[in-house]
Amino acid sequence: MLESTRAVFELFVQWCVLLLEVITVCIILFVTIKSLINFIKKNEFYLYLLKGLSLSLTFAMSAEILKTVILEDKSELLILAATIGLRGIMSLLLYWEMKNHEI
Repeated sequence: MLESTRAVFELFVQWCVLLLEVITVCIILFVTIKSLINFIKKNEFYLYLLKGLSLSLTFAMSAEILKTVILEDKSELLILAATIGLRGIMSLLLYWEMKNHEI
């Protein structure tokens, strides 16, 4: 009973992770295309692109955090921690870039 419940829970978490990753890709594609159109029209695009990438990183980090729920061993945890750390650093760099661009 417990094993089947865990299997259902793991499947649910995997589907949630997949949904968050699809949302991440959709945001990146939408923001990139809209920024490209604004660039061609000579409109401001840089800040919009940074905010969109920051939003997509938030969804990607949410997916990574959800993955921690279904980890099997410690080696996976180290890889996941490194991924979350890199995405966190990228998020901070995007935030810093937005702050400098607004000034």
